[in-house]
Amino acid sequence: MTDSRSEQERAALSGLAQDTGRYLLGPIFLQMLVILLPVFVYGIIRVASDGFGMRAAVILLGPVVSLIALFVYPQAMYLGRSWLGALCAFSGFLPYLFGLYLVVIEGVGRLISLFSGFSVATLFAAILWLFVGWAFSYKLWYYTEAVKAAEQARKRVIANMKET
Repeated sequence: MTDSRSEQERAALSGLAQDTGRYLLGPIFLQMLVILLPVFVYGIIRVASDGFGMRAAVILLGPVVSLIALFVYPQAMYLGRSWLGALCAFSGFLPYLFGLYLVVIEGVGRLISLFSGFSVATLFAAILWLFVGWAFSYKLWYYTEAVKAAEQARKRVIANMKET
């Protein structure tokens, strides 16, 4: 009897995980991919023209690391309280730091550089980086809230299964 119940629990949780990924987290992840794709292309262009400097490396590798971290982040709810679960949960800070870099260094830093010499191109670049960094950070917040809601739904399903 317990084998069939555990089989039912596994089937329900597997279905919930697939639906969460497909209908909730997948579209948000795709939107963040669309936001980060131009950043990655700009990073390739910058590395090709200026070499592999620190700023070029961050612009090139930041989107890749952020997307990998966003893929790993929801796995923390399935791993529970373990060192691997904590590592997956803390991976959510990497995209946050990259979004912060886009806003503060690339956006606000370029705005501050306008005091030394005004340039319309620098102004437009600063506004673009501010917008891209804000859009990515906003979608990241939305993604983490969706993961939190999915975790709460998962806990409710498990509690309801244990009651019956």
